[in-house]
Amino acid sequence: ALTRDPMVMMSEAETKQLYAFRLDVVKTQRTLREKQAQLDTAQRLYAAAKRAADTSASKMTPELTTQVAAVEKELAEITKEMGTAAGGRGGRGGGAGGPPGGPIANGRNAGAAGAAGAPPANLGRGGRGGGRGGAALASPAGAATGGAPAIGAPSNAVPVGGGTGGNGGTDDAQNPGAPTAPQTIQAKLATTTEMLNVSFNPSPTQKKTIQTIPGELQKQGERVSKVSTDALPALIKSLKAAGIDVKTP
Repeated sequence: ALTRDPMVMMSEAETKQLYAFRLDVVKTQRTLREKQAQLDTAQRLYAAAKRAADTSASKMTPELTTQVAAVEKELAEITKEMGTAAGGRGGRGGGAGGPPGGPIANGRNAGAAGAAGAPPANLGRGGRGGGRGGAALASPAGAATGGAPAIGAPSNAVPVGGGTGGNGGTDDAQNPGAPTAPQTIQAKLATTTEMLNVSFNPSPTQKKTIQTIPGELQKQGERVSKVSTDALPALIKSLKAAGIDVKTP
């Protein structure tokens, strides 16, 4: 039986609905991770085939090139729909410039000072910050952002150690009808994960999202299976028939 929190003003029926929704979210998260793992395996196998093809360009026929491109296109489209399991790693920030007329400061020391929340004294402007990593699976959509100015700083202040971000509000005001990029299944699921830590029922949009995602996952999972069982083995077989050795992972 569910134990009610005396601080939460929810009826027993509402509490049961919330718990049922949370269970659906967790189950969908697990299914998404499984499908993404299968996609990652297929991508690794394709990468091995692509490396072999690139190192034996003289043996590649137009038919083989077309076959390689077809598998690459299919995997890219599936990734665009599903999202990737792991976040990308950002690049390293550049070193800070030296004072006027002085030697160049050590980049590592400048980076350490930037991490402390203040630029190094008497140093020029540092290099641009590294790239942004991918979104985490359980993070709510939009939670991952770039560096932000310190509290109390002017709104146009540039974050320490990072580049200047675009003015999203201005762009939206000037282009209110601009189309938005389609969300991946992973991003859609992230809009429901806040319900794992709150004490109120999901919105109608969140309910609809968690109802539609399983069907989308099923569709993309079938595409992954088809690539893994048909397209990739056929590609590797064709490459080997052309005398190209594929070292599979």
